[in-house]
Amino acid sequence: MASLPLTNGIIELFRQYDAGGTGEVDKDKLVKVLELVDVPAAIAQKAVDSSEKAAGKVCYQDFFDWVMHPAAPPASGRTIVVLSGPPASGKTTVSAKLAEHLGIPKLTIHDLLRAAIALGSASGRQVEGIMKRGGVVPDPLLMQLVQARVRCRDCNSGFVLDGFPATYSQVKLLDTSLADSGDAVTAAIILDVDADKLHARRAGCWHHRASGRSYHTVWMPPRSLASGEDPCEANMLDDVTGEPLTAKGLSLDEHQQELARRGQEVAEISMHYGDRARRVLANGAPDEVWKALQGVLSHFKPQLS
Repeated sequence: MASLPLTNGIIELFRQYDAGGTGEVDKDKLVKVLELVDVPAAIAQKAVDSSEKAAGKVCYQDFFDWVMHPAAPPASGRTIVVLSGPPASGKTTVSAKLAEHLGIPKLTIHDLLRAAIALGSASGRQVEGIMKRGGVVPDPLLMQLVQARVRCRDCNSGFVLDGFPATYSQVKLLDTSLADSGDAVTAAIILDVDADKLHARRAGCWHHRASGRSYHTVWMPPRSLASGEDPCEANMLDDVTGEPLTAKGLSLDEHQQELARRGQEVAEISMHYGDRARRVLANGAPDEVWKALQGVLSHFKPQLS
């Protein structure tokens, strides 16, 4: 998860909290970290159960050995999909459906950062310090988190990267990392949305800071927002915790500047992946976008069909 890369370092971390030298850690803590990065429940349960030595306790050395040494991937290679697009283009919704359709997990940088911090590893403490200072986590550190996550068993057949890589420098880091394991990006899906529609969507976007869960006043409102009500802090509450949400809207000028920057980045990504890149018009409702995407997926048969 987050910093499973460097299992030896993490094992040392657990030993610091293992005053009795039992070689065990609380099962609940490991399960929480697995949930943070959307590891399927069946995989998570098997991982902890395979290493549970006493009620509620997991042998952390056995656990990491099980997770970090998956069976060999399919001979044809893993299915690796990069999903790109500007904020509010619908990546969260599309990536979830795409992952379900392909039977592989979706990975987001936000989830990996949260898991790194929750695990408390050296990388996690580094990430936390940067974020508390309001800094930007550097690409090499982000790549470490991705490398660690894609070595886990549930990524054995492949994975969907939601929003990463977002820049050409990240593309090069990802390609190098995948090449080391004999992998390559299968497809790069780019979501295109008209500028005016994107601005309207951003105006209705709210999020839960602690978890990163996103909502929209029209497309995906929280349960606390009754039909016909104007959104405000009092009625825009996270479905899970009940905590207030934060609006994510931008001014028109800010939005135009962001689109110009992102447009250049997406163009570079599209050019780099060449025939593996496909653009999908995502102006419509989620069901319409998914229908358009299914047509694109047929280009990549048999991997994505």
